[in-house]
Amino acid sequence: MERVRDILKSISTQIIVGTIVSVVVTVVAGVWAGLSRLDGLYIFLIVIGVLCLSVVMVNQLDGFIQRRKKPLFEQSSSHIDSTLRDWLYRGSFSVMENTQEGFEFAFVARDRQGRPVFVSKPNDRDEILLESPFKLRPNETENVQKLEPEEKRRLVSELRISLARHQVQYRGLDLPIKRIDIVDILVLDESFTRDVFMSRVDRVRYAFVMVGELLSPVLERKVEAEKLPKVKMEG
Repeated sequence: MERVRDILKSISTQIIVGTIVSVVVTVVAGVWAGLSRLDGLYIFLIVIGVLCLSVVMVNQLDGFIQRRKKPLFEQSSSHIDSTLRDWLYRGSFSVMENTQEGFEFAFVARDRQGRPVFVSKPNDRDEILLESPFKLRPNETENVQKLEPEEKRRLVSELRISLARHQVQYRGLDLPIKRIDIVDILVLDESFTRDVFMSRVDRVRYAFVMVGELLSPVLERKVEAEKLPKVKMEG
């Protein structure tokens, strides 16, 4: 519904701009007819002036519309939901519904390799949660448990340090390892933009690949670690 509303707004803007341009052209034609006996240089200067005035009017109108438009964090949850889905579609993600209690909206996005990123907005909280679960099969958990105590401690320590280095949170990184949830939280405020959102999604994806690379020698699982966009680290 929100997307339809945005399309209608866009069409309305185009109609308004088109009407203004049509009026300007009509005025120019009238002026041209009335001043056809004047010197050609005067007519040329009048046409240039009218065209410049029309450009200024269109820019002013566009600026007025943009100023009246609310930033994303002040929009309704349904509008934020549809906007995030649209950003992910453009980033070559597939999106599926994942409705959960306690959330205003929730869905799962998958990249081309099928890696999941769960996107949700908790009730009554101005936050967007990003979660990517790395699940171990029962036999893989057994492989980790078969390691020597010192090797297991070193593995868990490397995972924790690497996740902290990539500035993501995590859950489930205790022995026996069955599932590691990679988590990132974005605050919905004036700094929330498409570039910020997509870079944080990439950060979670990169952390998912990193976990797989560290665990792959133990799990004997082939991890596809294609080049991901570089993530800008803060601090």
